[in-house]
Amino acid sequence: MAGGSKRKKVNIILSVTHLDGRCEPLALIKNPEIEEEVNGVFSLTFTSFLFDRKNSNIKNPGHELLEEECIVDFNGQEFKIKNVTGNGTSKNVRATHIFFELTGHNVEGIQGGTRTAEEQASFILAGTGWTYEVQGVILPQLFLDAFGNSNAVQLIRLMCETLKCEVQIMPGRHLIFAQEIGPDEDFQFRFKHNISSIAHSVDSTDLYTAIKGYGSNNLAVEYQAPTVQLYGVIYADPVYDDNFSVSADLTEHIKQELGDRYLPKISIDVSIAELNEQGYKGIPDLGERVWLIHPKLDLLLKTRVMKRQGNPLVKGGMKVTLSNVKAAFSDVLTETIVDLDASKKEYRSKIEQTNERITLEVERLDGEVLEVYARIQIESDRITSEVGRLDGEVLAANSRITQLADSVTIEVNRIDEDLGELETQVQINAGEISSKVSYTDYNGVEMISRINQTASAVTISASKIDLNGITTVADSLWLGSTIGGEKNIYFSNFSRITSLNNGDLELEANGDLHLSALASLSKVRFDNDVGVKSIVDLSTAQSVIYGNNKPSSVSYADEAGYASSAGSANTAGNAWLLNGLSDNAFSRSGHVHPGNQYVKPWTTQTIELRVDTGNGRLYVYNGSFEGYVNLI
Repeated sequence: MAGGSKRKKVNIILSVTHLDGRCEPLALIKNPEIEEEVNGVFSLTFTSFLFDRKNSNIKNPGHELLEEECIVDFNGQEFKIKNVTGNGTSKNVRATHIFFELTGHNVEGIQGGTRTAEEQASFILAGTGWTYEVQGVILPQLFLDAFGNSNAVQLIRLMCETLKCEVQIMPGRHLIFAQEIGPDEDFQFRFKHNISSIAHSVDSTDLYTAIKGYGSNNLAVEYQAPTVQLYGVIYADPVYDDNFSVSADLTEHIKQELGDRYLPKISIDVSIAELNEQGYKGIPDLGERVWLIHPKLDLLLKTRVMKRQGNPLVKGGMKVTLSNVKAAFSDVLTETIVDLDASKKEYRSKIEQTNERITLEVERLDGEVLEVYARIQIESDRITSEVGRLDGEVLAANSRITQLADSVTIEVNRIDEDLGELETQVQINAGEISSKVSYTDYNGVEMISRINQTASAVTISASKIDLNGITTVADSLWLGSTIGGEKNIYFSNFSRITSLNNGDLELEANGDLHLSALASLSKVRFDNDVGVKSIVDLSTAQSVIYGNNKPSSVSYADEAGYASSAGSANTAGNAWLLNGLSDNAFSRSGHVHPGNQYVKPWTTQTIELRVDTGNGRLYVYNGSFEGYVNLI
C-alpha cells in the first residue's frame, strides 16, 4: 500500500487587487503561511517588502496596494486582508478566505423539513455568486422548520452538521460538499518507524470497547471490539430495538452503533519533507485518507489529513495533521462578525423506531438547559405532535395535536406569571365539535367556558357571554337551565326584563314603557291566543291618565276604584266598587208601573220609597207602610 500519486508541479502566483480595481503581482514576499482545516479555518499570512534588500532598484509592484479589505489571490484562492501592520517598506499581512465574507450575506426565508444537500446548498448560495457541487451520496435529513434567516456561513455550518457532511473551498468561488472530502491514495505511515519527528496525542476519553443489544422475544447479544484486549471491557449505552429477532442481525446493528468509538482519538503532526522522503509525492490534499500503523497500540488506523499548515513556497515547508477524529465545522466567525445570540444555540435531534411507534424529536438548548422542543409520535392508532417552551425546568407553554381515526384534539397550555395557568382545548369528532377555555389562578380557583356543537344544537356555557352586533334567533329563546330561580335580560341603559322565582314577569324601563300594536286597528289585549282573559290590576298605579282617550264603557271590571277622574263615562256597568264604596252602600231602582216608580233598597235594608204620580204623593215604608207626603 506504500506510495503516492504523481502530482503536477504548481507555480505559486500571488497578486493583490485594490478596492479601486488596480491589480498588481506580489513579488517580494517572505514567510508566507497557509492554514487550512477540514470544515475550519482557511487563512493566509505573509510579510511584504517594497524593495529587494540586495537591489533597491527591484520594487514590489503590489506592495503599496496591500490595505485592509483588499483581495490577495494565491493560486486562484482569494483572501481578503483583515489586518496590516508595519512601516512604509515592509508590511505584515493577515487575510482570511473570501468564503467567510458570506457572513455578511443574510439568507432570507426558511426551508425546513426533509431536505437534500442540493436543495439546501441552492437555498443558501442563491444570489451570492458562488457555485457548488455535491460529490457522492449524502442522505437527506430532517431540518428544523426554522432553518434559514441567518448568514450563509452559519447555515452552511448547520447544513454540514445536519447532513453529517463536509465542505471544501475551491478556487473560483466554488464549494464541494461530500461525506468526506479528499482522495484515498492508500498511502501508509508507520508510527516511530518512517515518521521520526512528529508531535502526536492519544485521547481515550470517549472510548468504548463493548456494547449490548436487546431485541424482541428476550433476544440479547453483545459485541466486543478488537481493542477490548488492550483497554478491557468498557460498555457503551445498550441498544433496545424490538425490530430485531435474529441474533446475527442485532449484533451487526449494535456493531454499527458502536462505530469507531472503540478506537482512541489520535492526532499526529508530520512534515511534508519527511513524507516525501518516505516516497509520498507532493503535498497531500485536505481530507485525504491515510493508513496509520501504530505499533505501540498494535492498531491499524485509517486517518485523514485534517489540517495543512506552513510555507508553500519552500520545499518541505508544509506540515499536515493526521487524525481519526471526525471534523466539526469550526467557529471562525469571531474575527469577522459577532454572532447573533440565536446562532449560538445548540440543537439536537433524534429518531426512535420500535414495532409500536416512531418518534421524531428536535430540541434547542442554551448550554445544558433545554429551551424549546418539537416532537412527533406515530402509533398504529394515533399521531401526536407537540411543541413546548420551557422557562428553566418549568414547562411555560406547549401545544399538542392528537389525531385518531374518528377525532382530532388540539390543546394549548401556557403559564402566565400574572394570571396563572391558561388552557384551551378543541376536540373535533365526526358529529360534534367541543371547545373549552379554562383559567386556574394561583389559589386554585378555576374558571371555564365551553362550546359544544352538534348537527342539531349549539351549547354555550360561560360566566359571561358577550354578543356584539345584531343578534338574530329563530322561533324560541330559552333563558335558564332550570324552572326555578330568577332569570334576567339586562339592557345597557339599565332597563331590564326579569322572570321572578314565583313565575312573575317584570318589565322595568329606565324611561317610558310603551305597549304598541303596529297596525292602525290592532289592539293591546290582556288575553292569550286561546281566549283566557287576565285581570288588570291598577291598584298599585300612582295615577291613571286617560287624556283624550277617556273610557266610554267599563264593562265587567272587578274593580274600577281609585281613578282620579271618572270623566263622563256613560255606564259603570256591574262595578263592585265605585270610589271605594261597594254596591250595598247604595239603593237601586225597582220595577216601574204606570203611575208608580219604586226606589227599593239593598236586600238587607227596610227603607222603601214609592212615588205615586197619579195623586202626587210620596209613600214611605219601613218594612210596612209608615205614611205619606203630599208632593202637590
